[in-house]
Amino acid sequence: MTTSVAIVGPTIVTMNGVREVIDEGTVVIDRGRFAAVTRGTRDPGADRLIRGAGCALLPGLINCHLHTRPGRALGDGLSLFDWHALYPDNLCRQMTDADSRAGALLAFADSLRRGTTTVMDMTCRPAGAFAAAEEIGIRARIVPLAADAASAGDGACDVYAEFVDGLGGRVPPPDARVQYWLGFDAVNGVDEATLRRMAADAKRLGVGIHGHMSESRDDAGWTDRERGVPAAIYLGRAGVLGPRTLLAHCNWLVPEEIALLAGTGTSVSHNPTSNMKLGTGVAPVPELRARGVTVGLGTDGMLSNFHLDMFEVMRGACMLQRIHRLDAHALMSWDVLEMATRDGAKAIGEADNLGSIETGKRADAILLDLGAPHFRPLVRGRHDNLAALLVWCGHGSDVRTVIVDGTVVVEDRRLCLADEAAIMDEAQRTAERLLAALPERVSG
Repeated sequence: MTTSVAIVGPTIVTMNGVREVIDEGTVVIDRGRFAAVTRGTRDPGADRLIRGAGCALLPGLINCHLHTRPGRALGDGLSLFDWHALYPDNLCRQMTDADSRAGALLAFADSLRRGTTTVMDMTCRPAGAFAAAEEIGIRARIVPLAADAASAGDGACDVYAEFVDGLGGRVPPPDARVQYWLGFDAVNGVDEATLRRMAADAKRLGVGIHGHMSESRDDAGWTDRERGVPAAIYLGRAGVLGPRTLLAHCNWLVPEEIALLAGTGTSVSHNPTSNMKLGTGVAPVPELRARGVTVGLGTDGMLSNFHLDMFEVMRGACMLQRIHRLDAHALMSWDVLEMATRDGAKAIGEADNLGSIETGKRADAILLDLGAPHFRPLVRGRHDNLAALLVWCGHGSDVRTVIVDGTVVVEDRRLCLADEAAIMDEAQRTAERLLAALPERVSG
């Protein structure tokens, strides 16, 4: 059994606190953790040698918001609410645990091959996605797409109380690669009593909370109309905010909400490419970061974003802020690299274990092939363009090798622990069966 791996010769983009880059370095992995990060290319005599010359070694990318329903690229051009009513809600009503597994395997396979090693996956029928994550080798936090019983929409969401009661107080240990978190689909689908229970359950079980907040203008206005306060104030009043809470989108925030998120240590997942595709809004990322709010990055789901490439998300984050503010300095390449690695790790409560290549941290890493023309000219030193090349020119298809917990899960751009063809065939059959039962259009 291989217990140690050495990666020799890559440019190591450590993403440590000083953004250290090591040219022609060596990384040794032992028993699932980084055991050494050094300069030079001497073979340390590990059980397995990976030659990384001509490549960049980065921490595994962390996707802070994903949905894995078995469908993709559906409803292009529909508004958020019409799209949601036709596709996500109806698919969830029909899905079984097996269908959830099929969709998750496809999304996780796509994610791993594109350099994402950790996902925060909110999905209906979460047991299926949990099984898929354990099977394929990705690191995952699985969250129910939950609501109150009165708001679950005849199966469009999981009923929160049923999910928690079904756990029976049993959750994986804190160091498990695949874990459950608690969560809610929409703020208007959970009353204050349910939110208070969720906060207490999360504390009792030792897990985090993930949910959508203020994705669209109408979405953000609901709590103002119905509860008399902005969404973050409503969640804070119910005791949900805190260092183990990660909120997706947050596009329509007032200053009071930003201050509250900062004061409570609540994190945000910014999902720029999904928000641009659906036309829902622009998160105030510079203001959040300036106040000390941890902001990670997410793709959103295959149905809403279509593409699960975190390199595309990093570019999208930069472009969206720059054009929105007419400021080419609004969000920089190093900023979004940190958001996809270190800040993502902090957002999911794993700052001590993930997000950078440093001795003692869990060995999640990706090897990016820099041999293609779109990575030239590569300049180091005074006119250094490494970070800009990675963000603006890199693609998930450039990822050659992926390591999770010290295990090679992608090699030469192919999955190691699962059959890609079988995953695609199963997802195709599942989607065709589920979509055949969908209505032709949204009623009303």
